[in-house]
Formats: sequence, C-alpha cells, structure tokens
Amino acid sequence: MYAAEPIDGLVNFLEPLAGLHHWIRRPRVPQLAMGHQFMVQHPDYPKPRGLRLGAAGIEAFARLNTGRGTCYALSFFRAQDLPGSRLRVAPPLLRDEVTQMERSNEGFLLIYLLNAGYRSEVERWHARNPKIPIHCFYDRPSSSGVERFDATLQFHPLHGEKFLKYMAASRGVVCSAGFESIAEAASLGKPALAIPIEGHSEQQLNANDAFHCGLAAAASSFDLEKLPTLVDEAASIRYRDWLNESDARLSAAVNATFAPGRIPNRHRWAAATG
Repeated sequence: MYAAEPIDGLVNFLEPLAGLHHWIRRPRVPQLAMGHQFMVQHPDYPKPRGLRLGAAGIEAFARLNTGRGTCYALSFFRAQDLPGSRLRVAPPLLRDEVTQMERSNEGFLLIYLLNAGYRSEVERWHARNPKIPIHCFYDRPSSSGVERFDATLQFHPLHGEKFLKYMAASRGVVCSAGFESIAEAASLGKPALAIPIEGHSEQQLNANDAFHCGLAAAASSFDLEKLPTLVDEAASIRYRDWLNESDARLSAAVNATFAPGRIPNRHRWAAATG
C-alpha cells in the first residue's frame, strides 16, 4: 500500500485497496496499474459465451484496481491502446532469466501441477507411455528431494529456478493456465498444453486466449494426448515480435503516466501488490 510519507507516484500490481483509495479519495498521485487481467476490458479480447459471466467479474475487479489511473494491460497478442479508457496494451513482462535462457530439446515432457490430485492421472498416462521421460513439479511439503517413480518418471518439489531450467530443455510443457507460465513457455518456443484449474474463470480465459493466439493447446481435463508436438511457427514469430516491443511500451506508459511537470523533481514512489 501507500508509504507512510507522501509519495509522488504509485505502481499498482493488482492491490484492490490501492485502486479503491484512488477512486474514493481522488488523490493527486498518478497511478499506473499493471496486470494481464486488465486486458479483459479490451473489445478484441476473446470471451466465449460460456465464460462471459466470469469475464464480467474479472473486468469489475480490474476496474476496481485501476482507480482513476492508467491500465497497463499485459497481453499475449498485439492490440490497439484505448486512450478513452486509459488502457495501454503491452507484451508480457518476462524475467531476465527467461529472455537470456539457452533453449534445447532433451526429449522429456515437463509438467507443473498446481493440484496434487492430478498426480494419479500423470501416473496413469505414464503407464500407457512408459518410454516418454517426464519431469513433474508440484507442491510436496513432506519432501524436499526428487522422487524417482521409475526410470522415466520423476517428481520434483516446487522450485522456480529449477523449473525454468527444465522448461528450456523440455520437448513440451503441460501446466495450469497461469498467464506467466504460458508466456514463459511461448517465449522459449515450447509446445504447451494449458489446463485451467476447475472453477477459476481467469485461468479458463487465459487458456482460451492462448489457444486463439496459437501459443498453447487447451484442455478442460488432464489429457496429455492434446499436447502439440510442434510449435505454431507463425504464431511464435508474431509473439516474439510483440515481445520485442516490451521495453519501448513500458517506457512510454511510465513517461505518460508520470510525466515531467506532474510530479516534483525529487520523486518518492510506492508499489502496491495484491
């Protein structure tokens, strides 16, 4: 939230209290609200009929976070800014580790399970396809080491840096439909299968969005047969070209929101995260 002393600028990473304060108190502090959820407000964003109610809820949440500031909407695809809605469209914000990672294909599948209950489904698919090596990451509080199920199936505890390293070397990625996971897999040129968490409208929209952009296949249940064997090259080129605009678009948004003359020379900043 806000710092104890007066600030000159606020960057809001989906903290609704910061947005609500901006709506109610109408502070003179400029705010830049960042997140992929803001893209739901864009008319070009794909919203299937069955997901429109969930999309409406996410859009309401996004508007609450915006306050009276500017939206920085992270998107898988290029779209026009909406000046009248104070919405700027931008590529995903990727970690430096992702953009600098060397890619390879060591022939194994990489799986991320947010729901540990899917482990049994991984084991059943593996029993039918024992020759395909699999590295599976999921939350395992009872163990900090690697569990070797057999010669070609291993279960790992969650570890962000290790997971990214394995992603760069995999033949394909199966994951929940989190925006960052799909964005990272696409940036590394990996075939991906996105499986939304049941009951999570945001993830269902992410999976649908990635599918329409050609960046991932989508499945409503754990079915590795739907994982593409190859990347859609045309979609991958469009996505990489879009990513190349990230620095310029971020600089433009910051300069427009916190323009010289709007805030003092000695800037005091605060960040709000949800």
